[in-house]
Amino acid sequence: MAPFVLLVYRNFIGALIVLPFAFWFEREMMKKFNYKILSWVSINALFGIVSSMGLNYYDLRATNATYTINFLNLIPVVTFIIAIILWYIVEIFYTRTCDVLLS
Repeated sequence: MAPFVLLVYRNFIGALIVLPFAFWFEREMMKKFNYKILSWVSINALFGIVSSMGLNYYDLRATNATYTINFLNLIPVVTFIIAIILWYIVEIFYTRTCDVLLS
């Protein structure tokens, strides 16, 4: 069986298992949910999880498992570092904007 088929099965089964819990525990949030939010969440899920796992399976063909898993485990670390950098940039922008508006 192709590794990408396993990726589809894994994400589909995971979504089916989590979906009832999400509907039950987030009942109030579902009232605010519309198609724009649903499409944004779907696009983020597609590019976030599916692309990283797809690249992981693709990389597994070219290298050994240890090298592949090391890079797969670096994804949250790099995401955290990018979030800190973007937070810092936004903080500087809003501080300078507020200083200009107040003076």
